[in-house]
Order: sequence, then structure tokens, then C-alpha cells
Amino acid sequence: MNERQIEIIKTLLYSVSPVHIQKIQGKFDVSERTIKYDLSIIRKEFKKYNLNMLNKKDVGYYISPEEKPFIIKKYSLYDDFEDQQYSDFEDVMMYLLLIKEPADKEQVACMLYYSNFSIKNFIKEAENILPESLSIQQIIESEFSLIGSEREIRAYYTSLLLKKLKKVRKQEITKMFLKAFPLFEEKINEKKLLRIETILKQKIKKQKIWISESAYIKLFIHLYIVQLRKNNTVHYTKKELEFYKAFQSEYILAKEVLTEIFW
Repeated sequence: MNERQIEIIKTLLYSVSPVHIQKIQGKFDVSERTIKYDLSIIRKEFKKYNLNMLNKKDVGYYISPEEKPFIIKKYSLYDDFEDQQYSDFEDVMMYLLLIKEPADKEQVACMLYYSNFSIKNFIKEAENILPESLSIQQIIESEFSLIGSEREIRAYYTSLLLKKLKKVRKQEITKMFLKAFPLFEEKINEKKLLRIETILKQKIKKQKIWISESAYIKLFIHLYIVQLRKNNTVHYTKKELEFYKAFQSEYILAKEVLTEIFW
């Protein structure tokens, strides 16, 4: 197989959902006919080893989570995955944020390329990395969950998301999210992000207040997390907002935005 075909395999491995042929075509800037030829070569190659590349009609191509570890091993792609950091601690935490807890260990292992043994290590590692107020707790043998007060969980995720976003060049916040979290592209709700961004800008303009870029991003992240976890929310207090706010007007702003988005 040629270099482009290997890159197509990586694209399918990195994705947590089917990838449409036009998206693959756009990534490699070649004709659809060329991509179809590449996919046929990959499918033939996989069949030699009883592996499959699946195609969901009108949705896209994908590799089953169960077969991903074998393909990574077969084509010696460990270094690529390590470089991309798709199996680090923070990505597992992001996954916990973007799904309903508790998390199934095998599902996390398949989607984030951890072995079951590594999942056990992840839970142990969490004890050293998480703030003292939070912990990873095994609910049953096959499930685990992030444990702590709702306020502390939201504050932790705010700091984690901010750390990730700081690595992305300045641009519209929604685009920053999509660029910073390619692994979770299908799970991050772009429509909700755009709604928060639009309302936040309108409120800032209406109130004629100044807000620093750092405070704006922190506020945006916090609002997004509240929305993701709204079924578990507690009252959004002034004390909680002190986690990131620079002055009183930001609290008023946040309350107005929350009221319009959630109630």
C-alpha cells in the first residue's frame, strides 16, 4: 500500500464514527475516483488478514472498534497514535465529559485505544492527577465514573478544556473547539457551541462591558460544560463564578446567558 492509503487507514482509526468519502477526498485533495480505488486496495489488503473496512450507506467508511487494535498492531501504527496523543489521560477525561456517565471500560478501551489493562492503570493514575476533591470510582467491574460535587467537576473540566484550547491558534471559539478535539468531532455539538457564542456576544454588546479574552473563553467553556451536564446541575452561584470572573459584571452576564439558553 502507498503512503496515502496508510493515511486513509489512520483517518478511519482516529474517527469514532463513519467517515464520508467526500471528507476523505477533501483531506487528501484527490478525485473521488482515486479515493474509491484506494479504499478498494485497503479492503483487499484487510481481507488477507480477516479484517474488515465497513461502509454504512450514505454515511461513510469505518473500522469496528474491536478490530482497531489488531490493525494498529498489524501496520505498526503505535508511534503515530502516541504522537497524536489519542490515548492520553486528558482524552479519557474528555470522553467522560462528552458521554453520559458511568463509562463502560471496554467502550473506552476501543474508542481511545487503551487495553483493558491500561484502563485499570488509568483509574490508578487518576488518583495522582485529579484534584483531591475528585476521584475515579469503579461502579461495577465493567464501569467507572468521575466522582465529586457537581461544582468541582465543572471547575475541573473548565481548566482541562482551557488547557487544550490554549494550544490552538486564536480564532472563533467554536472553531477552536472543533480543532482542539478532532477525536470527538462527532460528539461535540457544533450547533450548541454556536448558540452559546452568539448569545454571549449579544449580551456583551448589549451591556457594553469589557471582558478579557481569557475571561471570555473561560466563561464560554463553563457555559458549555453546564449545558453538557445540565441534567445534573446545581444552582449557578456567584461563588462558583469566582473561579474565573474578573469583575461583577461577568456574573450578571453569565446569569443572563444561562437564563436565555437553559430556562
